[in-house]
Amino acid sequence: MNINTNVYKQYVKSGGSKRCHNRYSYSAAETAVAAKKDSFSLSSEASMFKECGKVIRASVSEITAPADDSRINSLKQQIRNGTYNVSSEQLASAILDRVV
Repeated sequence: MNINTNVYKQYVKSGGSKRCHNRYSYSAAETAVAAKKDSFSLSSEASMFKECGKVIRASVSEITAPADDSRINSLKQQIRNGTYNVSSEQLASAILDRVV
């Protein structure tokens, strides 16, 4: 395959304008090569990692979100009064919801 570097040099000198680029007529082989398009696809493992990344980002934003002051004060009061109770079932369910 012959590469015509003059066309490239003219294109660069013109600042990438199309009018210089359009003066060159492409051969059939060059047109066929230009018609091919690159493609990109992710493997199933890469897709899985991408989804995991989304879940992690969502969890991080949930964890780092500003806390509600009224909820914090309510929890502090319950702890002081000894009325704060954590259901082990609810805790396990919340942990599994975040993991799965």
